[in-house]
Amino acid sequence: MGGILPKRERIDEPDRRPWSRDGLVSAQAASARGQESEKKYVDFLQAAESLVLQLRHREEELEKLGKIVEQINLGLTLDEVLSFLFEELREVIPYNRIGVAFIEHGSGLVVAHWTRSDRQVMLERGYKMPLAGSSLQVIAETGKPRIINDLEAYLMEHPDSKATQLIFSEGMKSSLTCPLASQGRPMGFLFISSVEVNAYSQLHIGFFKQIAAQLTVSVEKGRLYSDLAEHQAVVEAQNTAMTRDLEMARSVQQTLIPEAVIEIPGLNIAFRYEPAIQVGGDMLAILPLGDHKVLFFLGDVMGHGVQAALVMGAVTTAVHAAVTTNPCPKSVLAKVNDVLVRLRLESFVTAVCCVIDSCEWYADLSIAGHVGPLWFRGENAHTVEQPGGSLPLGVRQETEYATKRIELQQEDVLLVFTDGITEAFDQEQRQYGVERLEEQLALCGKSCAEEICASICHDLTAHCGSVARADDVTLLAIKVSDIRREET
Repeated sequence: MGGILPKRERIDEPDRRPWSRDGLVSAQAASARGQESEKKYVDFLQAAESLVLQLRHREEELEKLGKIVEQINLGLTLDEVLSFLFEELREVIPYNRIGVAFIEHGSGLVVAHWTRSDRQVMLERGYKMPLAGSSLQVIAETGKPRIINDLEAYLMEHPDSKATQLIFSEGMKSSLTCPLASQGRPMGFLFISSVEVNAYSQLHIGFFKQIAAQLTVSVEKGRLYSDLAEHQAVVEAQNTAMTRDLEMARSVQQTLIPEAVIEIPGLNIAFRYEPAIQVGGDMLAILPLGDHKVLFFLGDVMGHGVQAALVMGAVTTAVHAAVTTNPCPKSVLAKVNDVLVRLRLESFVTAVCCVIDSCEWYADLSIAGHVGPLWFRGENAHTVEQPGGSLPLGVRQETEYATKRIELQQEDVLLVFTDGITEAFDQEQRQYGVERLEEQLALCGKSCAEEICASICHDLTAHCGSVARADDVTLLAIKVSDIRREET
């Protein structure tokens, strides 16, 4: 049985026809294009990989920089921040040594401040070199970092560089130096060094400059802290000296105030002395004269502290000397005045001098620039302020003082005081004043001398409240308690 066989598909065979010249050229061009594309692809992959590495490196730099800022914000000292740098920066920049030096603008020297290395340090803290004429001067003036990637070769070109010799002797082969500046003014240098040659490149400079900027902040803070510490030390020294002076003044002051009331027949006497924060120059003397007489002297020197206390010491001595020759109040004031003028102490003293005769029952009163005492008359409870006297003591040579005689009656009260009472302020800057003192004496004048003093001091404390007193308070109350006149 015959039939038609299907036609078989012929498998293509390689074209064995000879290549034409044009075809060969075309094939070669296609091959070159393929190789070029492959090279571009490889270059792209390499560039991408390099970019990724740079980004990762940048992330590490930012992370380290953030930690540096954090350490500075914690208030660490510059040395503590530098120690932190030495421990933390190895992953982002190569080094075996970190150092910091500052410029002493007064002397023109560069002084090594801090160094840390994993090798033996040869250029130590305190090393000094002139800035002028050195390679560091160029860095300071231009503000541009400097890279030396072969210290041995640099040293051969600059054999007189002592600092380079010391760094090289530590084993360092490369260095990167960055200026430290504040508000455009050079203040020092940050150095990092490596034992490897060619350790640094331009890639390190940007990060290094950021570190230097943060260190400048730390340096400025450190200087502020240093200035504050120095100022605090000066203040503390002054306070110590002032405290010593105040203690001395208080010691002197205590000798100028009687320790206890002297018993005088027919008189009831009490006093108060309350020193202020600043020791003033108040003094009080109660001197029995014999013949039923007693002298009271109350003085207040201008100023405070040791000077005031010493002036009052001179006054006390002068009063005792004057009383031995003539105890008349105006004579005592005149002699004390002459002593102070001769001493030229550049200070003056207001004073009240009173002699009371407890036999004849009168009071002779002389005043030198002091506020007059208050007089409480027991029969009609009337207060009378005595007029003031003449110039304070120590102002003018041979000043004359007047004397006023007052006849005493039973229950009369003489109240002598310093302006530490009348000029004391309350919280609204109002003075206690003489008028309020008169009112208070009118209320308590019939009490004993001790109660009069206590009542006035209590009222003064209520007036001042929490306001510290600027001056000492001295108060003397003399009450006529028992008049026995001799029959004539």
